[in-house]
Amino acid sequence: MASSPIILLVLCAGLLPATPRATAPGPLPEPVQSQVRRGSSSRLIRSTRQDLKSLQHEEKRLRTSRVSFDQERRSQIAQLLDRLTRSQSSDPDFPRELESTLLSLLGTALDQGDRKPEARERWDLLAQMVQDAMGQTLLPGALDRLREEVLMSERGGPSALRAAVARLLAEDRTARTTMALLASHRASSELLANTCLDSLVGRREEPVHALFMRELEPRGKTPLVDPRKLARAEQHFSVVPLAEDSPSAAKLADWIAGRLMSQSWRAACRAVALCRGLADEAVVPALIEALGLWQGRADSGVPVRRTMHEISEELKDRSGRNIGTDPRRWQVWWRGVQNGTVSRRASPSQGGAETTTAGFFGIRPASDRIVFVIDNSGSMDAAFLGGTGTGTTSHTRYKEAIEQLEGCLKLLGPKTRFDLVLFSSGSKSWKKRLVPATNSYIQGAKAWLRNHAPSGGTGLRQGVKEALRMNTRGNLDLERLEADTVVILCDGGTDTGSAWVEPFLRDINSEARLLFHAVRIGGAGDGTLQALALGSGGRCVDVDG
Repeated sequence: MASSPIILLVLCAGLLPATPRATAPGPLPEPVQSQVRRGSSSRLIRSTRQDLKSLQHEEKRLRTSRVSFDQERRSQIAQLLDRLTRSQSSDPDFPRELESTLLSLLGTALDQGDRKPEARERWDLLAQMVQDAMGQTLLPGALDRLREEVLMSERGGPSALRAAVARLLAEDRTARTTMALLASHRASSELLANTCLDSLVGRREEPVHALFMRELEPRGKTPLVDPRKLARAEQHFSVVPLAEDSPSAAKLADWIAGRLMSQSWRAACRAVALCRGLADEAVVPALIEALGLWQGRADSGVPVRRTMHEISEELKDRSGRNIGTDPRRWQVWWRGVQNGTVSRRASPSQGGAETTTAGFFGIRPASDRIVFVIDNSGSMDAAFLGGTGTGTTSHTRYKEAIEQLEGCLKLLGPKTRFDLVLFSSGSKSWKKRLVPATNSYIQGAKAWLRNHAPSGGTGLRQGVKEALRMNTRGNLDLERLEADTVVILCDGGTDTGSAWVEPFLRDINSEARLLFHAVRIGGAGDGTLQALALGSGGRCVDVDG
């Protein structure tokens, strides 16, 4: 019988060698793995080196003023800083080289900002970027080493480098660092001296208090004190309590008493701010006496409402009592405290009633010299979701603002003087001077506002400059600035954001001493209104709309 083809195939298949089963690839030999790691590490080192070299190049160009720190350069440097702070380079020299580069860049930012006040906002931003990067990359013990090798050493390098170290030491409250900052403050470099002062603010050692007391006094033949020195001293003494037996406390109390009686409302208001770290016995009698003096000036027609309000608010904070601006009532309270017949601080039920909140969207400024800065951008033409015309397109945010302004001015009365500023893509003033809140001027203000229909962007910063009568170079003329209070209405995010506010409050408003109140209509915003109001001591309210 013939053989079956199937049986033959099976027999033949059994004679063939077996095909090996597929298996997963095994690990590379150790020499190969080591070579791969070395190659990857080398590429990382080269990439990191290139970024570091690029950052050093940018620092040199900024230091020699070959380029400006504009938006494009900010973006480039931010990317370099991000990559360098996240780098896992195994190069042992990298941490110290990065530290040196960042320190140079921080010094350049501080130096350029000091040389170019008109551009200080941008340089401050760069300084903060670099400081944040150094906070992530400094090795343990680096601040102590930099303090000794750079700040304290006569061979520590250029003043900008030493100023950079002084800036980094601001949060180090050790006695050694305080002594180093005090000693370095005496350097001939103004940049280094000022940076040391900034880092000394808020420290509680008596030599620090004595230093800031000296900053309050005029130098040389001029009777004036540098506004920046005044601002630093105010910042220090307003946050640090002074012991009653402190020599600086007695000197500060005498300084405050003299300024409270000044003809200048700005000097008096600064004195109020400076007294917050002193005991009641040191300043309360001077505050009550000053209140009587300013009351007499008010009776003679001098606009003093803001000054009297700030003095009475300080007394209210100390006593827990809301008994107004009448100096006689405060005298009765203080005599009772001295005699032991009246408690120093009132219980909540004894505090007194708060003043009315009626006014401009709930804000009633304690002032008789006000500039209203009103948003005139296109979004103000949207329907207002509150008030008499709820939800109707005929009653817009802008129309509501006009109605609120009229009611506020009538409430404040003709002894109050005011002006208006509109801002959108630009800004414009109504009178460029303060006028009394009489009915004729109120009606004129309404007509002017109605003649300017909302349109354009939200250039709040330009509106603030217009309110301060600042020139195109950003310079402030206090002789032209009549107002002591600014009330802002805005309905959303601004064209420039909020980064400019802190430098503005520190470098410009510390001298102008304007109080900013703000109203935000709707839920949008970028923090600018809150920063202006809270940073100057004012209020910021939100309004549905």
